[in-house]
This record gives sequence, C-alpha cells and structure tokens, in this order.
Amino acid sequence: MPDAPPVAGLRFRGFRGDGEFEEMHEVIKVADEFDKDDFLETLDDLKRNYKYLFHCDRFRDMLMAEVDGKLIGYSRVWWTEKLKGGLNYNHFVVMHPDWRGKGIRRAMLRWDEGRLGRIAASQEGPSKEYQVYASEHEADWIGLVESEGYEVVRYSFIMVRPDMEDIPDIPLPAGLEVRPVTPDDYRKVWEADVEACRDSWEMVKTVEEWYRYWLDSHEFQPEKWQVAWDGDKVAGAVQPFINEEENKLFNRKRGYTENIHVGREWRKKGVAKALIARSLHLLKDLGMEEACLGVDAENPTGALHVYQSMGFNEVRRYMTFRKPLE
Repeated sequence: MPDAPPVAGLRFRGFRGDGEFEEMHEVIKVADEFDKDDFLETLDDLKRNYKYLFHCDRFRDMLMAEVDGKLIGYSRVWWTEKLKGGLNYNHFVVMHPDWRGKGIRRAMLRWDEGRLGRIAASQEGPSKEYQVYASEHEADWIGLVESEGYEVVRYSFIMVRPDMEDIPDIPLPAGLEVRPVTPDDYRKVWEADVEACRDSWEMVKTVEEWYRYWLDSHEFQPEKWQVAWDGDKVAGAVQPFINEEENKLFNRKRGYTENIHVGREWRKKGVAKALIARSLHLLKDLGMEEACLGVDAENPTGALHVYQSMGFNEVRRYMTFRKPLE
C-alpha cells in the first residue's frame, strides 16, 4: 500500500465480516481509555452501528491494519449530502495507542482520502470536502489531520449539570400538553425532530437507516420522553435516557437529556426550558445525580444559552475538521 511504513509484520486488508467486531471492539476500548473518552460503546452498540450503515459498503470502504495477525486499527469512509448543497466525505481511523506515531495511521488516512476521492469522482456537487471529527483529548488524531491540511470549521460541546438541586418548575405555554408517548407517535416525534434540525448548521439529508437505528438504539427509551403536543402536532420534545452499563463502568449516576427540539412556531416561548425541567425532575426521581447533553457551539436557535441557564456547563469540546478535495 502506498505510504505504508516499514513496520515488521504490518499488513493491511479489507473487512472480512461480522466476525471482526470483537477485535474491533477491543481496539476501541483501549483507544477510548487512552483518549479519556467517558462514553461507553459496547460490543452490541458496535454491531448495531454497522447494521445501519448508510452510503458505505463495509467490504469496500473499510481498511483493517494488523501486526503479526493481530488487529491494531481500522478505518471507515462514507459520504453525506448537505441540504443546502455540497457533499461531505467522512472518515476516521481508530488506532491502538501502542501503534500510534509510527506512520500507520497516516497511511490509513491517505487510503481513506483515496477511496473517498474515487467515490467523489462519480458524484456532482457545488462543493466537496473531506470531514473528520475529534475530541479535544485526541492529541494524536488532531496533530495528524492538521498536518495533512485539515482545519477546524466548527466546535460542539458536551455539557453536564453536575447536580440535581434547585431544578426549576417551568410551566408550558398555554395550549400545550405533555402526554405519554405511544408507538403510533414514534414517527411523528422523529419527523418533528428532523424538521426542527433543518435549521441546524449544515444539516445533511436524512436517510431511513437513521430512523431504524433510532428505534433500535439503547437510547430509545420513550417511556421517559417529555413531548409537548399542540393537538396532534409535536411542538417540542426532550428524549431523556439512562445508560445503566455506562454508569456502572464510570461509577456515576448520569442521565441524558438529548434530542432536544422545538418547532419553529413554538420557539422563544419557553418550551425547551419547560421540557428540560420536566426531564431533570424525572431523572432525579429515577435516582440520577447529574445530567448530560451535547450542543453545537453556534446553534442558531440559541440552544447553548438555554442549556447554560438550566445549569449545564461545558466539560468537553469536540471539533469538526474539513479539507477541500483536490
């Protein structure tokens, strides 16, 4: 393979099938621990992620690296189309910490770009860019992509409310009500979330795989949802969930208040704050001692300010990097 470093026993190959997942997961666990990632991805999560891949052929769009027959890293590529035009060519390289800094990850990044370049050659779009993501703790990956010409284009934050004290009671605007969610409501809630997200930064076109993944995810806990209804229309929602396995691993009692969205006609009326407050009360009643969410640092709806006003503080920063296709 071009750019492959002279490492004894090093071999690159394609993905062989579902039997790879256990070794892939072992690499993920070691890498996450080294990079101080405090989110848990279980083996079942990994299998579920690959069940719902989109715009990706795992037998053509993945590269596996092994030394003396043992997996040390892998990469994957896929593409997305932006609602307002343009194509992003996404990729990542997961690498065992013991094998970083030896040129292997760089060679794999360049393979990713080559594969994406071939995909891009058959597609039309007003703009085409490579795209990768990184946590602020991933020093090796950040240094690598920056040295390859990638630049930060956006930040997002992980925010935590460190306690469940002094949760306000905030009423919903008149005319809205919260009621239990039934299976008949799932598609409505999903579509309301997608529609609200059309205003997000460079929103991409949704695919049906996302909906099926959402229904199958461990985060899908509709008995906890706080959905504000205006008749039969979803005005806004928060989808709380608890990851018991993650809490056990990190010795904490954390609940999540995620997928927060409010429809355009109900914004700036206190809907989000009211639903977040209800979610916090619910999580507290379930024994949680902190709450967590993610947010785009420049969300055009003012979400960051809303979350700060509800007691959430930034604890981790993520970056989106891009580089134009040549």
